[in-house]
Amino acid sequence: MPGQILDESYALSTTGEIIRASDRACIPFDPDNADYVAYEAWRTTTGRIASSALVTPFDSEAVARECQRRIYAMASQNCQMNMTAWVASGQASEADKAAFNEALRWVQEMRAAHASLVAAQDANFAGDFHWPACPTDAQALAARF
Repeated sequence: MPGQILDESYALSTTGEIIRASDRACIPFDPDNADYVAYEAWRTTTGRIASSALVTPFDSEAVARECQRRIYAMASQNCQMNMTAWVASGQASEADKAAFNEALRWVQEMRAAHASLVAAQDANFAGDFHWPACPTDAQALAARF
């Protein structure tokens, strides 16, 4: 088969999905899908999936929940709405506006970290070292709301 990796291997997830070992891609049970055809060719010629090969598919939603948890630990939804309304009302000092902008920048950095961790399928995504620290001024501003 053109493009088929002959030394490829596959595993079954704990939920019964086919997982390609080289990139942990989930292969659909679809006879018209080229990846499934390659899996079937592997399975019928050389492949044997051992029970020890069962893997759990990467849960990108768990990374999203971790990102959200960390952001809300600094500023709940209500806190964020109140800060936004306060800054928009024109009552914030220049220092508070700067702290607010730092908070917005931090949230963007958190989103970028989330995207990077999902792309890498890093199973250790909950480690503090993966996530940017919230700036001190942004923390102090959020604590007031």
